Parts: sequence; C-alpha cells; structure tokens
Amino acid sequence: MSSGPRREAATVMSIVARLLTEPSYLAQFMRDRHEALSTYRTPPIIHDELLALDAERVRHFGALISKVQHNLLWKCFGGTLYVLKQYGVELNVFAEYRRSSPPMHANVSAEERVRRFLDFLPTILASAPSGSLYGLSEVLEHERNIWEIECALTRHRNVRPKACVNQRGLRPWNPRNLVPRFRGVVQFAAYPFNPNELKEKLRANCLRRRHAVQIRRARTKRCRLLYWGDPESMSVRVFQLPIDLFSLLQLVDGRQSVEQLASVWHPRDQSVSASSLCRKLLERASQAGVILFVTASKPSTGDRL
Repeated sequence: MSSGPRREAATVMSIVARLLTEPSYLAQFMRDRHEALSTYRTPPIIHDELLALDAERVRHFGALISKVQHNLLWKCFGGTLYVLKQYGVELNVFAEYRRSSPPMHANVSAEERVRRFLDFLPTILASAPSGSLYGLSEVLEHERNIWEIECALTRHRNVRPKACVNQRGLRPWNPRNLVPRFRGVVQFAAYPFNPNELKEKLRANCLRRRHAVQIRRARTKRCRLLYWGDPESMSVRVFQLPIDLFSLLQLVDGRQSVEQLASVWHPRDQSVSASSLCRKLLERASQAGVILFVTASKPSTGDRL
C-alpha cells in the first residue's frame, strides 16, 4: 500500500476512533459534520462517505463499549439493568451517560465507577415521560440500599457498641436504663410494591410493559423494608416489617431509652398499651439480632434526648 492510501486509512481510523472515544466530538459531528471534519484532509470521495456515516450507529456502538466497561454493575444492580433493558432504553442510557459524564482515569475504584453511574440515573428518571419507566426508581433504590450497606460493612469491619447487656429480653432490666441500638448498618425504605417481587419477575424473564400496568393496578399495601448489615457475617438481610415495628425502629437513635421510646411512639391500634407493645417489638428485633441494648450512663428522666 502506497503512502497516500495508508495515510488516508489512518485518517479515517483516527476520525472513527475519536467518534467512539470522545463523546464531545461525536456530539459535534452529529450537530455539524462539515465543521467536525474540517480539520482533516481527505479525498472528496472519502469525505463524502464520512459525511454519510450513520452517526446513530456509532453512538450505539459507543454505548455498547460503555456498557461492557460497566459489567461490574450486574453483580449488585441486575434488576435495575433488566428494567432498563425490558423498557428498551438500556443502550440509550449508556450513550447518554457516556456523553454527559467526564472520562474516568484507570485508577478510579470500582466503587466510584458504580457510584457515578448510580448518581446519573435519576436524571434519566427525571427526563422520562411520566409512567414510562415504572418500577425503575423502586428497584434502583432497593438495590442501592443493599449495595451501600455492603460498602459500609467493608469500610467499618467489627464496629460494635460497648457495654452490651443481656440479649434474652427486656424483662430482667429496667426500661428506664436500657437504650436500644442497632447492630451493624441499617436503612429503611417504603415502596408502593415489593421490589423483590418485581426482581423475581425479571429473573424469570417475564416482565413486559403490560406487567408494569398490572403492578400499578395491583398495589394495595405499601411495602416497608428494613435493610440490615450484620457486622459478624458481613452480609445484608432485608426484612419486610409491619407498620408498627417499622415506625418504632425508625425512632431508635442509640440515645433514647426503651421508656422514652414508648412515651413518644404511637402504635396503629390506639387501644393497646404503647409501653408493653414497644417492649415486645423491641424484643423481637433483639432476637433477630438487629438491635442490642446498652445501659444508659445515667438513669433516664423520661425526656427525649
């Protein structure tokens, strides 16, 4: 091959490489192809072929590259990616992410790569027509809660409260001096449907657009979940909680005693004793290992801290 054709081939390869690796150049090419190609010297026939290049196919190929670069998302965010795929927007999402996000250096950690993509997804939800991506927000939040707790467990290994007391229950102890605290890391979330059920449909590959409508119509009860990172097993468990236990555990802050919690918590059934039900529910959480009890440094006065 003579130097002329070799040089022309190298020029074409350089242009295609820029289109694939520089989202800003691809955007310029899609806006004004003549301007984007003005700095390159090519024969008229090659110039015309470049002007006729299918930029949308190049964009999708770049999105495919970005998707492969983020294969680590499948480990913790398989449900989120399946929702995007089933709604037919997966490659568009990665193309837009590639266009709007600054390039990352090779030394960027896997956690940071995931976090940047997760922080980008809400912009897709905000720009999508209402109801067009139904379920994506819930599945994304559900999987992110689990992932964030896994990251927290990795960063804070073997962090345990001191001054633990008997875990068999509250009866031998004065509730004025007992303070419930969470073991490990916790997060609360409430959804219009159970995101785990939607994920099961995804695993069975039976989610279609019509299922989103069915899920929307079928929702009758809110799903209240507690995400718990167990510091001993270094694993995450998800509990679906009744409304009383959900609302009570949300008040646990590691400062208020059992007696104080009972005085400010309001069970759904106002006819039951808040004090006895509070202690009963906290015992359940203790038996599950989610909370433990520590002795207060001073007797509680009954006021909220």
